[in-house]
Amino acid sequence: DRAAKAEAALREALREVEQETQAQFVQWLQSLGARALESLVRIWLRTEGYPLQASLPPGRGVGRLVVEDAEAEDEDQCLLAVIVPRRTALDPKAWEGEPERHGCGGVLLFAMADGGEEVVPDARVIGAGELASWLREHGIGVQKLRFDVTVLDPTVIESVAGLDS
Repeated sequence: DRAAKAEAALREALREVEQETQAQFVQWLQSLGARALESLVRIWLRTEGYPLQASLPPGRGVGRLVVEDAEAEDEDQCLLAVIVPRRTALDPKAWEGEPERHGCGGVLLFAMADGGEEVVPDARVIGAGELASWLREHGIGVQKLRFDVTVLDPTVIESVAGLDS
């Protein structure tokens, strides 16, 4: 019974570490400025199959990249990737007219503040939580710690003990 309780406590501690790591990763992403955040977004775009076509000069604290649309059937279709750090106001006027000017079929918004879906309902919005999860899954910005713990195998214990009965 004590061994089972200790194993349960270990599993709970591991869940707490995972949750705390995710929370701190989100906070870290939300603390980044436009240039630092753009570097992570470029990794996301490249890995997810959105080749960069053009890098536009940042304006009003917002980064903007023109990328090929990985999900479009037409190879020439592009998206405007908009990168908005948390301390920058999430204002669609900051990139108003940019999609049309560059022939983009839509907006891919990386918004580190909450509420991007409400502010820009017609864009695909990737928030801090989703970006943090993706970075963790791909081993970017995290390290995996592994350790071995010897625990009782209930199958062996019960089957061997059953030989005496």
